[in-house]
Amino acid sequence: MAAEPVHWFSRWNWWESNLPAGKGQGNIVGVEFWRLQVRATSTSPFRTLEVRKHPGWDGWHLVHVSDET
Repeated sequence: MAAEPVHWFSRWNWWESNLPAGKGQGNIVGVEFWRLQVRATSTSPFRTLEVRKHPGWDGWHLVHVSDET
């Protein structure tokens, strides 16, 4: 059985970027993460994926893939 998804936020040094920090920009310091267990078929082993959504980026980005431990 797959583990429950894990969701968290982290902060980063936005002032070291070229992102504008003005009124109405929303959250520019929070980096959103998800850790998910997935498998290609019902009989294949689980893989753990870690993805993040960084302020200023479009969409989600794959950070890490590992085998189930």
